[in-house]
Amino acid sequence: MNNLKTISKKEPHAESGLSPVYFLVILALCIFLAEALIMFIINALLPFSPLLETLIDSTLLILVISPFLYILFFRPLTRNLAERVCAEKALKKANDELERRVEERTTDLALVNERLNKFFRAVEQSTVSIVITDTDGNIEYVNPKFTQVSGYAFEEVIEQNPRILKSEDTPSEEYKMLWETITSGMEWQGEFHNKKKNGELFWESATICPIRNTNGEITNFLAVKKDITKQKQAEDALRESEEKYRNIINTSREGFNALNTKLEIVQVNDAFCEMLGFEPEELMEKKPIELVHEDSLRVIKEQLSKIPTTPYRNYEAVLKAKDSSEVHVIINATTTRNASGEVTGTFAFFTDITKWKKVEEEAIKAQRLKSIGIFAGGVAHDFKNFLVGALGQISMAKRKTNPSEAVYKKLERIEKACVQAESLSEQLLNFSKGAALIKKKISIEVLLKDSVLFVLGNSNVRPEFSIPEDLWPLEVDEGQMSQVIINLMMNSIQAMPQGGTVLVRAENSAIAEDQAIPLPEGRYVKISIQDNGPGIPREHIQNVFDPYFTTKDKGSGLGLATSYSIVKKHDGLIEAESESGVGTTFTIYLPASVKRPCP
Repeated sequence: MNNLKTISKKEPHAESGLSPVYFLVILALCIFLAEALIMFIINALLPFSPLLETLIDSTLLILVISPFLYILFFRPLTRNLAERVCAEKALKKANDELERRVEERTTDLALVNERLNKFFRAVEQSTVSIVITDTDGNIEYVNPKFTQVSGYAFEEVIEQNPRILKSEDTPSEEYKMLWETITSGMEWQGEFHNKKKNGELFWESATICPIRNTNGEITNFLAVKKDITKQKQAEDALRESEEKYRNIINTSREGFNALNTKLEIVQVNDAFCEMLGFEPEELMEKKPIELVHEDSLRVIKEQLSKIPTTPYRNYEAVLKAKDSSEVHVIINATTTRNASGEVTGTFAFFTDITKWKKVEEEAIKAQRLKSIGIFAGGVAHDFKNFLVGALGQISMAKRKTNPSEAVYKKLERIEKACVQAESLSEQLLNFSKGAALIKKKISIEVLLKDSVLFVLGNSNVRPEFSIPEDLWPLEVDEGQMSQVIINLMMNSIQAMPQGGTVLVRAENSAIAEDQAIPLPEGRYVKISIQDNGPGIPREHIQNVFDPYFTTKDKGSGLGLATSYSIVKKHDGLIEAESESGVGTTFTIYLPASVKRPCP
């Protein structure tokens, strides 16, 4: 097209610089002069007939005129034709280029139109609400999902402000921050608790951002919102479920802990903390194996190794409390997995059976002592009958023997041994049957001090008393209970032949049902006698109340067995705690009476 424009601007004969009229006059004059000159020369040299002259004249005229005609007419015409052909070619090329560009533009417009249609269909069919507003926040467009969720028709919201959905649950400060964010050209994300046309509340998560033109100016705001009401309800239900789960776990009387895949403690409840005497933070810092008593290490390691393969495990173990005491538990453990079946950890419930273990041990001990007592009583009864006969025969032999004889002294030694044997048989009979209890109101302080000082009078063991004045009253058999205290003090004297200190304490003790003490719930007076002797080896502590079991060089081993029997008949409990090299503590629990004690 540029070539075409250039050609159209050219003028014929512009290169001659003369006007057409002057050019034709000069041309005609030149032709006339040329022909006249030629004819003059020919006529002067060769005269011809008029016909021949005319023919020659015409031929010369043609020959003379032909170059001028070519120059004046044919050449410009040829050049104009060439230029026209070039112009037509340029025009065709420009036309082809224009058609190509039009075709490309048409294709581009078709693609743009197709994309716009896709975008429009996507927006119209979107599962999220889409809102476009002007810079003042007035609605210019909403998609069908918006009308479906909100209950408002398209016509009802156009030129309205989105605040028509506003409920009182979203603070005004939140809207203010939203507007400041998007008007500054930034994107805002958050949640709304909005209200539908019918007044129903619903939750939406929204992303709002500015729309800019080619100059970067904000022309509109775009909001993309998703109805998350069901998700919120599910979260609330899950939160309530988790809260209920936590409440159940925390209020459970059974201990609970949860471990991750690294076998680290990640959760514990109050009961588990109370069971072991630790604070939650202390337990979180420990490995489970650190809480296990040495007697149960093998069992616990074996059970921990079963976590990936065994979903449920139930077993018994002994844990170690903060004060190093033993806590017997039944463990119900469960392996947890995610949706893909991968192990995510394990959790376990711990049932404290320490009290029942002690009750079981007490029952076994009582049954064993009863069986031993029945056997010992039968043997002692028959043995006493034999001794009575033997003593009678010894007495008759002494009467017939002179006291100065050596045999008489031997008979006396035999008689003394028989008397000691008879005393031992009496002890066995008392142990097997026991004397009847004669209970009365007593002052436990007086009983303790009288019995202790009576035993320690001629020893190098010093007593220390810790007895409050507000002890609950007791009704006991004073003689038998005094015997219990004497037996325990004798045990302390034998444990400290080089001397030492015995701490005698008494205090009120209210035993609850969940305490690990094998006694019914109620009020008791707790008496403890603690020495600082060498202690009793751990493997022997369970046998100290067995008849004839003793770790001392002296003694028959009936003292502690008799003490156990007396305390048991008072519906009480006697226990022994000891540690080698530290000492031994005997603890007695006696039921408190509702009556006031005598002064």
